[in-house]
Amino acid sequence: MIRNETENFEAFDLVASALEELELHEASVKAHKAEEDKDTRRSAPAEGENSSAAWEQPALDNAKRYLEKALKRPSATSVEDQDTLTKAREPKGDEEYFKAHYLVAITDYFSGEPNRAINLFEHILNPQPPDTSAHRAAKKARETADKAFIDEVHYNLGAAYFEAGKLTAAISEFDDVIKSTEKTDLSLELLARSAKALAHAKYWQQRRDKADSNQAWEEIRQVKPRLRKDNIFLFRIGWRNGIILRKRKIDKKTARLIVRIIAEARHELDRKESPTVAGAA
Repeated sequence: MIRNETENFEAFDLVASALEELELHEASVKAHKAEEDKDTRRSAPAEGENSSAAWEQPALDNAKRYLEKALKRPSATSVEDQDTLTKAREPKGDEEYFKAHYLVAITDYFSGEPNRAINLFEHILNPQPPDTSAHRAAKKARETADKAFIDEVHYNLGAAYFEAGKLTAAISEFDDVIKSTEKTDLSLELLARSAKALAHAKYWQQRRDKADSNQAWEEIRQVKPRLRKDNIFLFRIGWRNGIILRKRKIDKKTARLIVRIIAEARHELDRKESPTVAGAA
């Protein structure tokens, strides 16, 4: 991928802890979604009730704290102020540790702050001033990045644009991913196609342009048969080696995510109500 590690063990350890928290967040989201799916007839949350923050935020907050420490340069202290017997030593961070900056952007995205994530993703793809530690780290990463990582960043940037409501920019990023990954990375290609379908479906609800509906359905038609085909385990008789099981190209978690995005896109396309009019009662 890229040379994005650090020689600072403490920063590396803090990033590892942040990753554990992000995994806990992912598990919480999965469990919450499974609970919702069990009872689709459950009534809507009461007025003022936050349906997600209470159960998903603690792990994200913990991840942010670990990442802040991983990137923090310790403040200078005099010898007289250093009392290692009574005060815990402040961890030494690495402010140009790219992996930590990248995870900050991912955490911002999960925390409902897509514009902060967009800022770093854009600078990875096109490093430019201002001269901050995050942008210096992004520039170094861009210089050593391979194609697979750049495709990943384009997809993440598209997802962040989508969450920020910038649908045209999101569609453009997903198009770039589709063109770049055709015949090389089926998993990311189908993710981008399903995300593009959802973006067009959202546009369809906003402006009822038939072209958006047609484009969304076209991407869905591209994804579904290829996803079904890829989910089949293929057996082949190997000479003197018995049966060989060919591995799937798409892991189960990614396949489930693609199915969920496609289902959401179809829901938007099937909705019959008219687009919301500003100021309407």
